[in-house]
Amino acid sequence: MKIEKLSIEQVTAIYEEKLCKDFPKDEQKPLAFILKAMEAGNYECYGLMQEQELLSYAFFIKQGDTFLLDYFATVSGKRNQGLGAVFLGLLRQQLRDADCVIAEVEDPSFASSSDEKELQTRRYHFYLRNGFADTGVRASAFGVPFILIEMLLGQRHSEERVRQLYRMHYRAVLPEEIYQKAVRV
Repeated sequence: MKIEKLSIEQVTAIYEEKLCKDFPKDEQKPLAFILKAMEAGNYECYGLMQEQELLSYAFFIKQGDTFLLDYFATVSGKRNQGLGAVFLGLLRQQLRDADCVIAEVEDPSFASSSDEKELQTRRYHFYLRNGFADTGVRASAFGVPFILIEMLLGQRHSEERVRQLYRMHYRAVLPEEIYQKAVRV
């Protein structure tokens, strides 16, 4: 298994064939936003590959040497085999020189059912077991409440710095009008 930086063509195929099935509609940014941000150098995407087969993918909003994990998933049929943990370990190596890598995890305290709460709690603990820490910052994007977590690469960042980075990353990929309506931190 190896990590590979994905091309615009690969990202388009993943978005159309996998991401649209792997994430709820209200969490999907339009593909055009992602591609425009990639072309501007504000978005990077990686795949966990075994030969030519995609096992997992991670899409990041990028600003300088800081990253916001936008999407992270293992492809259907490959889940629950430890691939997500392997991929996060490889991503930590890939991004080891980054100043900061933050991510959003759905906040289980807002779950609408006990099953949803259990799933969101499992996701949160998955990230904590795999090198992330809770920043103490809570936010929402497109109406989805999140806990902001940070990949442990060295120095931890203050809550104010995490808020600043979160805003900066979303502003890099969203028109201001949409940002103002959709993002709260």
